Amino acid sequence: MANWHEVIAHVAHDVEIHYDRLKTRLQNRIGRYNGLMILPYRGYGSIDRLYLKGRVLEDKGITTPEDDDSIWDNLLNMYKRFESDEIPYSKVLVRFQSVEQIVTANEEGFFEVLIEPPSPVTEDKMWWEVDLELLEPRSDVPVTATGTVLVSGPQAQYGVISDIDDTVLQTGAENLLLMARTVFLGNARTRLPFKGVAALYRAFYEGISGE
Repeated sequence: MANWHEVIAHVAHDVEIHYDRLKTRLQNRIGRYNGLMILPYRGYGSIDRLYLKGRVLEDKGITTPEDDDSIWDNLLNMYKRFESDEIPYSKVLVRFQSVEQIVTANEEGFFEVLIEPPSPVTEDKMWWEVDLELLEPRSDVPVTATGTVLVSGPQAQYGVISDIDDTVLQTGAENLLLMARTVFLGNARTRLPFKGVAALYRAFYEGISGE
């Protein structure tokens, strides 16, 4: 039997889903959004299959992090990230070369797509671009984005899946105050990598043969 923590969490989740659906239905009816954006995450794939994931959100005007951002700038951007509202069940048109697919986001605004090119991509570059366009909900101005997919060639012998926090970048997750200071008062440009991380991943990339 589920304990009361699980019951409360389940009820809260259901309430959030119904609230989001009602809010989205109302906004679609009156056409009122404060600006929308597609946030693609970096994807991965092989020469004959590409995988990309992303999210559709209200655009809160989060600025690009800079080295000289003030504490206030970082706090404001972090607040905007937490306060950003997802756009559930939105439809996104995905284009790669001659391939076009329409995908539907889930209740949290996340979408994912598996692209199978009509012919294998060439091995002359690692990063490939995927064009994204928001179809629904409709917007007065086009909402587009470009996703990037890392394609490993057939000569790749292994892949590396790694965490970032306290593995690549210093976060201080074992110390709550230090972690809060790093996350809320800093940004992606001020967080420091561990010594030797760049050389380690460069060695992973070059492999045993160094090629």
